[in-house]
Amino acid sequence: GGPVTLIGDLVEREHYRTEYLPLGHLPLATWQTTAIVKLDRLMLAAKEDSYARDADYVEAGHDDYQLVIDDEQDRRFSVRYHGQQIVQLAILTEAQTAFVRYRCYARLRIFVALANTRFIQRYLELTTNQRSELEKLRGKSEVLRGDLKLMTLNPEERKTNVKAMKEISETIDGDASAVLSPGQRTMWSELIAKKDEPKVPADIPDLQSRKHSSKQELSLFSHINENIQTLKVTERQQKQLKDLEDVIRTGLAVIRFRQNEIDGTDQQHPVDLATELVKHAQEVILIGILSQRQEQEIREELEIPFYDHGHIPNQTPI
Repeated sequence: GGPVTLIGDLVEREHYRTEYLPLGHLPLATWQTTAIVKLDRLMLAAKEDSYARDADYVEAGHDDYQLVIDDEQDRRFSVRYHGQQIVQLAILTEAQTAFVRYRCYARLRIFVALANTRFIQRYLELTTNQRSELEKLRGKSEVLRGDLKLMTLNPEERKTNVKAMKEISETIDGDASAVLSPGQRTMWSELIAKKDEPKVPADIPDLQSRKHSSKQELSLFSHINENIQTLKVTERQQKQLKDLEDVIRTGLAVIRFRQNEIDGTDQQHPVDLATELVKHAQEVILIGILSQRQEQEIREELEIPFYDHGHIPNQTPI
């Protein structure tokens, strides 16, 4: 959700491309661009496949088509979310992530951000009661706007409407801010505080040779490769899996390199970051690349629990 994301449904608008950056220039190292472009392609393909499944199901004339459409929408959001986490954990630097967040969300009215943007809702950890209060404000806004003659052609009335709309927005935004706790308001202020353009990260020496990982870390990739015939993995899926594996190997190498710079040792990358990265990659595979039949077979065989696509866990998001 949200008006802009670091990866996923707005990738085609080229937020990352150097020749066209509507959100402001985001300097990227060559290895970052390579990884993001591969993930971009995968995210877009996953979205296209999902919409194709919607169309096929509707054309087949099933009565419960709306349930399937809603489920596919949740899955599209979920795969985009996991793609975002891959970018945040292992591709962008903290400064780059903060900069993109600032450029994405500083333009939003606070009510719009709180009521309509899943990222903000997760990031601020809005409670059920807070979300309920925001919905009441939505209704209040609609009532106030309903008193205006929005279809008028009278110049004076149109001028009055502009002023009234501004006042209504300011009122609703003030009420929305009051819904937040002091800590949440501080988090919001820090999120949208002006950020300087980040520097291009240094190249990672010998990146290709660093892209080595234990078999256990990439066990799902290995399992699928060993069962291509049984699972009926298509050539398109194999290409997507290969691209994602390359991105994840890059990410694991980056995590290891960054940790080495911090602690001065050559120990393995931090288990928590590596585990998180692989977990998000696993979900991209299961809900973004594979069919639901393939997903179910693998989850049952490897005892991977089904993910609640409609309720993304409250982790630090992009």
